[in-house]
Amino acid sequence: MQPGDRGVGAADHAGAERGSNYMWGPTTGDSWRTDTAVAVGTPYPGEWKNVLRTWTTTRRTRKPTGPGTSTTLTIWFPCVRLPDGTGYELNEEESTSQLVMWAQMAAPLIIGSDPRKLPRSMIDTLRNPEIIAVDQDRLGIQGVRVESSSAGDVYSKVLSGRGRRSVVC
Repeated sequence: MQPGDRGVGAADHAGAERGSNYMWGPTTGDSWRTDTAVAVGTPYPGEWKNVLRTWTTTRRTRKPTGPGTSTTLTIWFPCVRLPDGTGYELNEEESTSQLVMWAQMAAPLIIGSDPRKLPRSMIDTLRNPEIIAVDQDRLGIQGVRVESSSAGDVYSKVLSGRGRRSVVC
């Protein structure tokens, strides 16, 4: 992180960086937050911007992770229905993307939705052995951005085993 670089959403959290637990958490515990919670439960559609804010802050404030230590982005709330039943706070594609991003960062995968109310396809995604393996890799290394262009970003994470990596685009 460069001096003065506070990441996305900094205006909402101005002055909070000095007291942010991602600054002191790694020296006192085995897990630390990097941003405020994704505001699921507000309830309104469009929580994706908050997922991206948390992702960007985590990417920019990367602290060493490894066995027994982790960055805790926030609880994963896939496919939470809006109270009026017209849609979701995060749709299935956004929920899947969030899970994959959290796995790439070696974050604890804590589900906050009622699994009994999730679509079968979301349960299948949650149980995907490749996603789980990336998240739970024994090295516990957080992924890093290796490429950025107008088409999007590419992240890579070193995995245990000679020459193994995960790549997320």
